[in-house]
Amino acid sequence: MSYVASRFRALAQRAFDDPAKVEIAERFVKESLTLTEREAVSMGIAYPASSLEEVLNKEGLVMGPRYSKDFFEGIVSLLSDPLIYSLILTIGVYLILAEIFTTGFQGYAIAGALLILLALYGMSLVPPDLLVIALLLSGVVLTLIEVTTPGFGVFGIAGIVLIAAGVSMLILQRPPGTLSLELAGVAALILGFGGLVGFIAYKAGQAVRMKRYKPEELIVGKIGLAKTDIDENTPGVVYVAGEEWTAYSVSGKIPSGSKIVVVSMEGIILRVKKAENN
Repeated sequence: MSYVASRFRALAQRAFDDPAKVEIAERFVKESLTLTEREAVSMGIAYPASSLEEVLNKEGLVMGPRYSKDFFEGIVSLLSDPLIYSLILTIGVYLILAEIFTTGFQGYAIAGALLILLALYGMSLVPPDLLVIALLLSGVVLTLIEVTTPGFGVFGIAGIVLIAAGVSMLILQRPPGTLSLELAGVAALILGFGGLVGFIAYKAGQAVRMKRYKPEELIVGKIGLAKTDIDENTPGVVYVAGEEWTAYSVSGKIPSGSKIVVVSMEGIILRVKKAENN
């Protein structure tokens, strides 16, 4: 206490020439003296100000740049709320349990693990770099799942979102003015890779959703050429749709060189008849 009191006295002597004001400053420490705004102003140890600009003008200072909470800091602040990270942790655990008790891979485990990591990050138990790595790896895994097992694009979209979130967090967690060229290059590379994988997943999904025709739908009704004699009980060879097929006649003998029409298909065996305009 003696050190703090002497420190207050020294600061007061530097600011005021009045011994009474110096004594009041010392009493703040020794006697826990408290004053109202009016009392402090009337004693001359405080000066009223209606705004920050007024204080700066009185002290001869210039307003510096103002930094306010950005979107990333707002998210971090939200995750640091005990109610929020407890809720996120609970949802993450339930998602993992849902993945365990659900047949087949549904992606719940990845979402659950990410939510648990977010909750631990909100508790300050997981460093930001680990969360960034988890977001990027999860994004890559989901996009690869979309490529290998194309569906409705949910995994692909989620993967791209996670990659973008990881890159954004990698950039935003650095102090202003410290973004290096190397970091910007890495971020661009990751985003480019994510975009490429997303495009591949999108095209693969389109291919899967295209109508698939059965072989008989492509062959039946086509006109071809008999390369050998064909009978109802004796198979022959016909050339249809760019390929040679084993075929039986559905009615009578068809001589070699005749045009034929495919009537039906049984496995890889065709049933054909002679074309009417032969």
